[in-house]
Amino acid sequence: MCEECSPEVNQVFLANPIPQSQGNRESVKILVIGSRQGVNKIVHRLHQLQFAEFNEWSRLLPAPVPGEVMRILIREIVVE
Repeated sequence: MCEECSPEVNQVFLANPIPQSQGNRESVKILVIGSRQGVNKIVHRLHQLQFAEFNEWSRLLPAPVPGEVMRILIREIVVE
């Protein structure tokens, strides 16, 4: 848990913990933090680049820094 984070952010992290060991699979969290406009612009650009669908990202959440927001994308990857 993050002491500086809002309850909404902690809820996302608690609902999607990084597994201790699942063979060669790992859950990775990608954060985009900044102004509302900047965060949404990056998420839309990543969608254009076919990195992630817009609806795969969390809703806008308050960031630890006052006045900033963030979106979280959780991906499961294979690690070797």
